[in-house]
Amino acid sequence: MEDFARAVEDGLKLSKRLVLPGGVPPPRPPTGMHRTAVDAPPDATAAALLLPSAPTAYAVVSDPASVDTPDVPSYQPYVYGRLDPPALIPLQMKEVDLAVDCALDVATVTLRARWWLHCITRSRECDVRLVVPMGEQVEGGADVFATFQWSQKLLYDNGNFSVEIPFRFPYFVNPLPKVFMKKEKIQLTVNSGFSKEVLLEGTSHPLKEKGRQGDKLSFRHEAIVENWSNKDFNFSYSVYSGDLYGGVLVQPSTLRDFDDRDRFCIYFLPGSGKKKVFRKAVVFVVDTSGSMKGKPLQNVKKAVSTALSELVQGDYFNIITFNDELHSFSSCLEQVNDKAIASASDWMNSNFVAEGGTDIMHPLNEAMALLSSAHDALPQIYLMTDGSVDDEHNICQTVKTELINRGSKAPRISTFGLGSYCNHYFLRMLASIGKGHYDSALETGLIESQIVSWFMRASSTVMANVTIDAMTHLDEFEVDSEYIPDISAKSPLCISGKYQGKFPEKVKATGYLADMKEISIELKVLAAQQVGLLTAKTWLSADKQLERKVKQKLKGHKGPNELRIPLHGIKLGFGDKDATKENLVTGFEDIRPPEKLQILNKAAGCCSSLADCLCCMCCINACNRMNDQCAILMAQVCAALACLGCYECCAEVCCGGSES
Repeated sequence: MEDFARAVEDGLKLSKRLVLPGGVPPPRPPTGMHRTAVDAPPDATAAALLLPSAPTAYAVVSDPASVDTPDVPSYQPYVYGRLDPPALIPLQMKEVDLAVDCALDVATVTLRARWWLHCITRSRECDVRLVVPMGEQVEGGADVFATFQWSQKLLYDNGNFSVEIPFRFPYFVNPLPKVFMKKEKIQLTVNSGFSKEVLLEGTSHPLKEKGRQGDKLSFRHEAIVENWSNKDFNFSYSVYSGDLYGGVLVQPSTLRDFDDRDRFCIYFLPGSGKKKVFRKAVVFVVDTSGSMKGKPLQNVKKAVSTALSELVQGDYFNIITFNDELHSFSSCLEQVNDKAIASASDWMNSNFVAEGGTDIMHPLNEAMALLSSAHDALPQIYLMTDGSVDDEHNICQTVKTELINRGSKAPRISTFGLGSYCNHYFLRMLASIGKGHYDSALETGLIESQIVSWFMRASSTVMANVTIDAMTHLDEFEVDSEYIPDISAKSPLCISGKYQGKFPEKVKATGYLADMKEISIELKVLAAQQVGLLTAKTWLSADKQLERKVKQKLKGHKGPNELRIPLHGIKLGFGDKDATKENLVTGFEDIRPPEKLQILNKAAGCCSSLADCLCCMCCINACNRMNDQCAILMAQVCAALACLGCYECCAEVCCGGSES
């Protein structure tokens, strides 16, 4: 990121050569903003302030002589030499349109923007790099259109849903007001899925309610603005329900579906107000192999310390570290008290040392043995690893058998993947088998906060051993998640699957509360998600038929001229056993060598920089000047990568000033 910031700084220096129409220089930062940014934290470094905080387009400049205004050359002295690495000049943004669709616990975000390539003379060309990015050479003076689409989880807290979208644009993408009119649009729809009253709690930008029909609301903002937004877009709403509440959405299959069974989604809302959570007996199982050296292990230690502080009197805990060997904080479960927590912190300071290889089954067996004595608390295992091992299929099958044998005393297993070298689908499947929660961090800076959030969700169980009586009414009933997880006070629960037959108008879910009283919830069925778990099941079963189905779901229905390269799975895939065995420590995007960021560089013909990516968390659809070689290459890449689960977001980029 320092290299990127340095390239932007070089680009801003180069842009001082420009004299835009009217004989005026490019816009300068507002008074008081020199070397600072709006809403930047007090300790932000100069380099950090140059990093994008919203989707941004950059001209990639290797030859400084190409930098000039496209329409009115300034006849500046010729500049000799080349820039290596290239400078990045932020393009001025002419239009932005943000649309957010909230449905159940997921927000689907679409951001459409238009940038002006204001800094390259018309006689020259350059690459354009976008963040959620991709670059293709375009002529100076051209408009670059882009549409980004991705999905992210809605945040949930005590009955309130909220979403926050990066929407802070730096001052240097503002074109001069005399040259271009800046039009900002925001559209928001909320489809809560609940037959309860939805109340608007707050919004960062002015929104007008345009419609309300049942549990679906729509809002809109459209205005000519002086400057682009300098704050993130956030929106929150509440669905009032004092008690546990749920429902069922059903969706018939279509002719394009590989599987002719209908789909369902059963959801539960924990409700507002404080709920009694189960007493806990937790064992933290932490990977301390050599690849965890440095910041990864340090941040994990901080996160475990925070998690320990969230335990209360009456809970039990233990800590296991594993590499080639296994070390335990205690030979038994320890009761939570100040003395035990302090001793555990001292023990972690001495024993969280990164060295050796990775062995996952041994510590899992040890954790399950420790939890066999937890008779009056809900047993829970929290596994954290950055590696992939050879016996992952056997681990899943062994754990599955062990949990079945333990019956009601079986522990919950939650898993957390660090970096890109672990097999995230193995971890997702293991959490599914263990009725637990899965999460991951692909940047070292996110490890601590992500682990704490994951632990809080998994440890706040308010209803356990959930069963649903739909099976008795249907010819076939299959749940994607293998087992039904417990319901947490910190997040809604969605269970999806397939069925055959006529879904009844009402079904009943039963389970146990923290006081061990049985509870029943009546779920209404409404006519109306889940590729990640399907992909995990594909990995576990090695079922070729299911694999073809997942690929079809990921690709969706595309028009004849639409091709997408799914790249997200390069970051979040089936693991790298060789990297694990070699204890490589570059499984995090923020410490990966620079050359790893260039995917499919110099692919073919006009698309030589098609996927010269800065961030791979998107699918790319490029149009304009697509030759046969490019189409063949992209089709092959789509086929090769589709099974990696790269479905969470996409970017469509159209170059050359025309929409496709």
